[in-house]
Formats: sequence, C-alpha cells, structure tokens
Amino acid sequence: VDRAEKSAQFMKRLINEVSASTSLESALEQMDWERVDFSGLLQGKADEFQDMHPDIHFNVSTAYPVFVSCDVHRILQALDKLIDNAVGHSCGKHPISIRLVKSRAAAILTIANRGEPLIGDTQKIFEPFVSHKQQSMNTGFGFGLYIVKKILEAHGGAVSARCLRNPEGAEFTVTLPLLPASLEAST
Repeated sequence: VDRAEKSAQFMKRLINEVSASTSLESALEQMDWERVDFSGLLQGKADEFQDMHPDIHFNVSTAYPVFVSCDVHRILQALDKLIDNAVGHSCGKHPISIRLVKSRAAAILTIANRGEPLIGDTQKIFEPFVSHKQQSMNTGFGFGLYIVKKILEAHGGAVSARCLRNPEGAEFTVTLPLLPASLEAST
C-alpha cells in the first residue's frame, strides 16, 4: 500500500509539472507586456529569498534603473526558478551572488552559487526531464530550467550555464533586451 501511494504521488507530481509546462507554452503566446525596471523586480525577488532563507547570504549587486519590456508575472516566475535553483544547489557556506549589469543593448544577470557542480553538457539542463539534483533530494522532474529558457526566449532573451571551479558551483547568465533609450527616457 505504501509503495502504491508513493507511486500515485509521483504520477500526480509528474502530471502537474507536465501540465504546467503545457500551460506555460500557451500562456507565452498571450503575454501582458509592460515597461518595467528589471532591477526593481530582481531586488524584490532577492529580498523575498533572503527572508525565506535567513541562513544563506545573498550578495546582490544591481545597476539602476534597467528598463525592459516584459510580462512581469513570467519574468518573476523565471527569477524565482533561477534563485531557487541556486539555493537548492548551494552548500550554504558561500553567498549566492546575484549581479545585474547593463550593456548597450541588454540587461545581463548572473546568478552564481557554490556547492554542487554542474556535470556534463550544460545546455542539456535546459531540456525537459533533465535534473542535476542528487537522487536522494530529487523532488522535481527537470522542468524548472526548461521553463526559464522558454520564458526568456519568449522575451527575446536567453539563458546559459557554466560550471565554476575552486570552489565548485554553477553560474547562470540571463540576457534580456533593453528598451531603446527613447522609450526608457519617457519615465
């Protein structure tokens, strides 16, 4: 009975994640675009995680302001998944680094943690059903980073990952197009 119950819970979680992924793809076709200061969204999300995880230090550095055109709900969803991923793979001894800079045409966000290293092809982690969590703690099905990638691509952006060494860890880089200066100045 216990095994059957665990199997049923497993299938329920799998169906929920697949359903969320399918719903996301249709939702990305109907986004609510608005002009927003990405640095403010990022700072708010980082503060939220700091409150949830007082034992982890978050080293946040943001350029102000960084205006982008986005669906705020979807961008917050992507930020939530990226920061949660950093927390989940962090050793806790080192701060999680969150850095936002502005280039001529893009907002460039890096989120880095020290702890579990990325193993293998770093591009595969953005595919569905791929997870680098240890089996003992694997509660997901590998949809989180896939969802992040789809959200960013729908915004004309991108996400990439690289393995860090000495100490080991991971760094994710997000790019989002900036609003043209003429639109940015209109606030």
